[in-house]
Amino acid sequence: MVVKYYAEVNLVCILFLVVLIIFTNQTGNKNCRLSSDRRVLKLLLLTTVIMCISDMAAGICRGQFFPGARVLIEISNLLYYETVSVVSFLWLVFVFSKLGIIRNYKSELLLWTLPLILITAIICVNPLTNWMFIIDENNLYARNAGVYFHWLISWGYLIVATVASAYKTIREPDKSKRREIRSLLSFIIAPSIAAAVQMLFYGVTCFQVGVVISLLITYLNDQNDQILTDALTGLSNRYGFDKYWESYTQHHAETHLTLMMIDVDSFKQINDKFSHLEGDRALTEVANAVKNSCEAALSKWRACRYGGDEFVLSACDCAPEEIEELKEKIRKQLAEINHSYTLSVSTGTATGMCANADDIDRLLLEADKSMYEDKKRIK
Repeated sequence: MVVKYYAEVNLVCILFLVVLIIFTNQTGNKNCRLSSDRRVLKLLLLTTVIMCISDMAAGICRGQFFPGARVLIEISNLLYYETVSVVSFLWLVFVFSKLGIIRNYKSELLLWTLPLILITAIICVNPLTNWMFIIDENNLYARNAGVYFHWLISWGYLIVATVASAYKTIREPDKSKRREIRSLLSFIIAPSIAAAVQMLFYGVTCFQVGVVISLLITYLNDQNDQILTDALTGLSNRYGFDKYWESYTQHHAETHLTLMMIDVDSFKQINDKFSHLEGDRALTEVANAVKNSCEAALSKWRACRYGGDEFVLSACDCAPEEIEELKEKIRKQLAEINHSYTLSVSTGTATGMCANADDIDRLLLEADKSMYEDKKRIK
């Protein structure tokens, strides 16, 4: 009965994880930061598969006597402890990447890896110390004092990720972005319940079930983000722009909306002279300049890649001096980029009261006309 329980629980988890891994491979994109997120998510899924396999092996071999049984029980339990720690660490990395807390994995994550390195060393020497757990003469697993230190480090990673998500949620003024961040907060719930059951009822294994549930929710939320996000730049795409303001105007009778249309100057020449790959790089750098400038304006502005080399920035209740300040910030950031070509943009703005999608389309046309007038003036 115990063998059947361990096998069924873990096999079901593995099946779900394999399906998610397949879909993750099929829905990758070219954006650097997003592809990093996807790689971490895929690594999370693969590590959880190993966790399930090791737990299943430990459960099936528990109390069994056959050649190599004791070694197999020892190794599977060691692997289970290690994968629990790694899963917790990878979730921290995933959250930090999503929140923009880390951009350079190698330099900024070094400090956070130290607890993982420490617990890995302790796990590796457990066959000599028996500090984490012991395999008795009946080939049965029994916890030892070190298990609490292991849980302290593993749950420490999960708690730090949750606190970071909660802090970012409180600080984020944009409602739609807050909803995206709040989805990260829910990850800890299912593993917490499962871990409590596993700690209280000795012999019951279900922590990995909680992790799989949370990963499934994370994947679905991530897929929703992908639908609304431009693959190259990481900004909201046109569909995301339309969905956001459609929802916003439905809940606000009159919205004093400002739209700023941005077009990259001489973009066709960059593509023709330096290659389309360099053109993609130029678009990414313009998007980063736009994004950084919006963040410097206390996230009042929403940035969107509207299509091709066109970007749209939008904000409610925006004063004329704020518009000019944002334009200057973007131009200043682009001027600091050193290439064999010059990156510059033409801009056009339109402001008006919006009650529905037709009003927004009207403003977009006005901003587009204003932008081409600016482009002619520059030429």
